[in-house]
Amino acid sequence: MVDSDGRERHALRVAVVGSGLAGLTTAYLLCREGCQVWLIEKSERIGFHSASVDVPLDILHEEEKGIEENRDKDKRKDKEVWTVDAPMRSFQGGYYPGLISLYRHLGLPVRKMYYTYSFSRSTRPGSTYFIHSGASGLSLPRLPSRAYTSLSTLIGAILDFISLAICQILLIIISFLSYHRLLPNLTLSDLLVHFSAIPLLGTVWTRFTHDLLLPIFGAVGTMTTSDVLDTPLSPILDYVHSTFGTPHYTLDKGFSARDVASLLVRPVLEQGKGHLLLGEEISSLRFMDKGTSGEIELSLASKGDRDRLCVDRVVLATQASVTRRLAGDLVHSLKGAEKARVQAMVQALGDVEYRETIVVTHRDQSVLPPPFDRQSINLVLPSLPSSSPFNTSPTTTPPPTSPPPQASLTPAQQTRQTSTPDHENENEISDTDSNTTLATPTDRTPLPLKGCPYFPPSPNAIYTMGTHMAVPPREGIEPVLQTTNPIVEIRDGILGISRFERALPLKHAKTTLKSLHPPISSKKRILFLAGSYAHPGIPLLEGCIGSAKRVVCDMLSLEPEGKVGNVNWDIGRGNLIGRAWRWRWRSRSNRIDIE
Repeated sequence: MVDSDGRERHALRVAVVGSGLAGLTTAYLLCREGCQVWLIEKSERIGFHSASVDVPLDILHEEEKGIEENRDKDKRKDKEVWTVDAPMRSFQGGYYPGLISLYRHLGLPVRKMYYTYSFSRSTRPGSTYFIHSGASGLSLPRLPSRAYTSLSTLIGAILDFISLAICQILLIIISFLSYHRLLPNLTLSDLLVHFSAIPLLGTVWTRFTHDLLLPIFGAVGTMTTSDVLDTPLSPILDYVHSTFGTPHYTLDKGFSARDVASLLVRPVLEQGKGHLLLGEEISSLRFMDKGTSGEIELSLASKGDRDRLCVDRVVLATQASVTRRLAGDLVHSLKGAEKARVQAMVQALGDVEYRETIVVTHRDQSVLPPPFDRQSINLVLPSLPSSSPFNTSPTTTPPPTSPPPQASLTPAQQTRQTSTPDHENENEISDTDSNTTLATPTDRTPLPLKGCPYFPPSPNAIYTMGTHMAVPPREGIEPVLQTTNPIVEIRDGILGISRFERALPLKHAKTTLKSLHPPISSKKRILFLAGSYAHPGIPLLEGCIGSAKRVVCDMLSLEPEGKVGNVNWDIGRGNLIGRAWRWRWRSRSNRIDIE
């Protein structure tokens, strides 16, 4: 078999930079298609599971009984350990056909999860205003505890439920229209403005947006409220339509992201020693033209025996900022059509925005609502500032009294400037204050802290705090909590702190994606991009799979409808009813819709 350049595919040498899910999947599929692959990761661990937390169950059991843990580390090695993935690795039917297909191909068992949700305005008792019973819109909500404090609050809660139910039905209808591209290009904020002009409905829809849509999609995309409101409506409504009536899935008990990574990296390891390069950072890329052919030289800031690697193709599966630097470095050694192609990539990479994300695995129940209101996932969205046109809540809390952050700073940097102004280095985490806020993530692990990093709400940076109650595999032990983007300091029982950067949905997705995957007109095309940002929709795990599959199809001139990598990609699309609900016409030439 040959690729579009006429080269024997088994001789094609490919370097995949980055070992997140996008890089692992790309390397796996290329190996399955007969390519010779090197997987390069600057960390000492494979990226997809590097933040997972190993929790000894015996210690949890002892804490339940109030027994102090005082054992040697050597005695713990043979004890049962529970791996808690960070961040939470659940996925929902309808929106993740590629991920489900890949997991089933790998033989990984998954189980259905019907998560329930609570929505609160703060961590104080009585602030829970809505409870969702799960099943992705097919089940009836139940009333929170505060609804039963008096007859008037009960009647008000019932009326709220009716109004929100009407809005939910309306959301499903407009999601259907948007999915079939029957709505104009709008943002969620634009839609809110249009609906607010409708008598009666305007006020109800504004509350629905603030009380439900903002916290849900703030949690799904780990975005601020401003980010959600500025997000194009299409990816949000596509998510609503695709997931309607579908369950969540998670890996079965005893399986974790570590198993996913080990299965995906296996074909790379089977090629022989030296194909998995951990602890290796790429310092530069350079194309060496050899007339009718050429190769790319990767210079390694090596800790091992080699300081360079020469290949035929390079796939960059790293964060967009790193990818942009490496691709920009490569441009200087290119000529002609491929130079223009890579320059278009570099320019488009500048459109990708990120937000800092904190994930804390812990046992501090102070972030949870009262027991009656607790659900498997508990969302807290602080009330918007009173000046916000989207704030209709009667329980609005005043914005912080500190000076407004500078617009040029990221949300994490804004909180840094407000809380710890004495520190000039924004790449450091303060360990001198009891209240510690997170600055721009760095490559090193978190420093020992007296307090946990968090995002205190500020006018320009309000995050939704989501706390998942992870149930241990052994009975008789209280759940371990995993809080994403805490808005208050978590003080007790911290098991792990992880920091990430998450890409935001693209503002001009069609234009940007075409530039990230420019037409292949040159036989010397050598660079390809993979990552959640390089795929239509909200940047999630499915984007990693979809972009990896696209890279392999483009590189090897394969049809996306086929069994790329010998994977049955149809198996994750669901039953006939689900496929009919999610069907829409796609032009075969519109490659940005590839799945």
